[in-house]
This record gives sequence, C-alpha cells and structure tokens, in this order.
Amino acid sequence: MLAIPLVPEMMSAAAGSVAVLRDEISDVRLAPIGPAGEDMFSFSLRGQRYHGCLRGRNRDLVLGFGDEPDRAIALRALLDGDAAPVV
Repeated sequence: MLAIPLVPEMMSAAAGSVAVLRDEISDVRLAPIGPAGEDMFSFSLRGQRYHGCLRGRNRDLVLGFGDEPDRAIALRALLDGDAAPVV
C-alpha cells in the first residue's frame, strides 16, 4: 500500500490547532436548561462569550470535574456546531 506522507502531517497540524483552541477556552459554566430540555453551558473564547448545549455525542457528559475536561467539552460542542457566540 502506498502511504501519502501529507496526510499524517495534515492530521498533526489539525491536532495542534485544536489543542491551541482548547487552551484559549476559559470560564466554562453551567447555564439554565434549554428550551428543548438540553443541558446548557457558557464559556469564553478570545474575549467572546459563547453558549453551548450538551447534545449529540456530548449529551451524557458532565461539566464540573475540572478546567481541562470542561474546556474539552466546550471545544467538542463548538466543533459539532452546538455552541455559538452570544449576541
């Protein structure tokens, strides 16, 4: 099988970008239950406040076990389209 060296390099660069983004997330907090009954939360990213919800692959996750896991949950919600800036 022919290996394409560009793919591992691309994956490595993407992982590095995601890690940087995760590290920029702060102040992850629970928020009131959403209109559809989903768990809601808020967080800050680059000076902007975001609201997110725990649904899809994140629906069984729980916030409050530490800064690192909370930032990872917020990042997953952001990547999945389940978080948006507060306007």
